[in-house]
Amino acid sequence: MKILLVDPDVEDSALIEYSLKQSGYNIRRAISRQSAINSLKTFKPEIVILDFVFGNVQDTSLMQDMIEKADEPKPFIMVLTSVNDPGVMLESLANGAHDFMVKPYNFAEFAIRLENMITLRKTLTTNLELNEKIKLQRDKLGRFFSNELVARILDGSINTDIGGTVREASILICDLRNSVGLSEKLSAKKFALFLSDLFAGLGDLISSEGGSITNFRGDGLLATFGVPSKIKQPALAAVSTAFKIRRHLEFFNQYRPAFIPLPVHMGVGVATGKVFVGNIGSTHRLDYTVLGDAVNLAARLEALTKELKTDILIDNETNRQIKGEAETEKLQIDSIRGRSKRIRIFGLKTVYRVE
Repeated sequence: MKILLVDPDVEDSALIEYSLKQSGYNIRRAISRQSAINSLKTFKPEIVILDFVFGNVQDTSLMQDMIEKADEPKPFIMVLTSVNDPGVMLESLANGAHDFMVKPYNFAEFAIRLENMITLRKTLTTNLELNEKIKLQRDKLGRFFSNELVARILDGSINTDIGGTVREASILICDLRNSVGLSEKLSAKKFALFLSDLFAGLGDLISSEGGSITNFRGDGLLATFGVPSKIKQPALAAVSTAFKIRRHLEFFNQYRPAFIPLPVHMGVGVATGKVFVGNIGSTHRLDYTVLGDAVNLAARLEALTKELKTDILIDNETNRQIKGEAETEKLQIDSIRGRSKRIRIFGLKTVYRVE
């Protein structure tokens, strides 16, 4: 704990200085206004014991100057002065002093008050450190999940036991085209950096529509809309994200860095239906995942984009839910690999709300 003792009367405050040093505190003394101000930057005290009387001149503005010029978090200030004026005391407390004592004082009372202040300051420091750790955790989780989902994970709203729930959601699966060709022309490190930058951009687009990245799948990813966090019109959110991905890649290819030798393309599949969302695994290792026919169908649609030479395909249920919100085109196809029944498939032309 760093304590700055601001008192021009060295003899008068000698007992305080000695006592604090004996208690193991890091003490620095300032005997003038300028040295007190300078110590804020060079010493960065957590506690300031302040007497604002210098040579019989009362300098009550010193405390306010110190508060304004100190870095965050501001030091706690105890005013210890010979000025026995209730008005000055009230002004000091109103302007940021944490305590006020008048000389001559009872040293035992002073020691108790100071110890209480030190305890409060330590508590503040601990809380600030915890808040910083939480912020770092939120920032890390925010790269993969929506802000709402991150908040629910950290406050314990999302169950961490094995199991889950079944809800309707929209699933978006996208995958990088010609990843083999790109990886052959780039070093492993550059290819990894490229993928990281690409996924970071896609993560922002997904979060902007209230979606969450559930997992990465090789050179692609799976995102959910409507689970685990409920949102309005999850199908429209998923399709809007798909359209934003198209726009994002068009812009990227127009200005792509020189070390990316080929245009970057992705296939995107979107399907809507009942899915299981929750934790599966063992007591030692859990995976937060989403399962169901809509997931399988989205994967099939994404794979089919290559065969149909298009970039975005959506299923019939998704198309039904976004009617009037987007322009789509029904595609003529009889079957999809792995599906026994015929299904309707649509290509996405535009989403009206995405400029």
